Amino acid sequence: MKPLLWLVLLLSFLSTGRAVILGYDVDFTPPDGWEQVKPDQSSPFPTLKFVPKDGRNAAVFVTLIPPELMVVDDAASLAKFFQFLCIIYLPTPDAKITAKELKLPHGSGLYYSFEDPALIGKPVKPKDYKFATPVGLWLPPGRTIQATLFTDSLSSRDFTEGMQLLRSAVPAADATDSASEKI
Repeated sequence: MKPLLWLVLLLSFLSTGRAVILGYDVDFTPPDGWEQVKPDQSSPFPTLKFVPKDGRNAAVFVTLIPPELMVVDDAASLAKFFQFLCIIYLPTPDAKITAKELKLPHGSGLYYSFEDPALIGKPVKPKDYKFATPVGLWLPPGRTIQATLFTDSLSSRDFTEGMQLLRSAVPAADATDSASEKI
């Protein structure tokens, strides 16, 4: 998945920063055993990267999308945003997928997992993931978040904990946990 990973990194995995630059904050609470680290790439958009502390082969990248680039204000626009996020994984740009709903306490989300065909039946190397799960999140009134969870299995602890991290997204004004990470 290296070429695919680099394309995703190039498009969206950006430098750590706070979304206050954009006029709002979002808090994420990593599960026990996960930590925030500096992303490998830099860009003008605020991005966080989370990984397991014990070195397991998994990562979650979270990027706030500026409102001037993408306005998500209902389920239909979230679906359109999510379809856009998945274009790099699809055989053709107009191919359709059936997204799964990600229930959030303060918003809504869509996700779908893609397996790297080049890694089927092969052992995985560190930072070369079998599955990429793009996630589109909307925290009303106007926070649009693009995330990608990278894991080696969809039935793993890494996948469960990565999704838990994404479900923890709350607007900073609503956050009650001072230990959470902000973008």
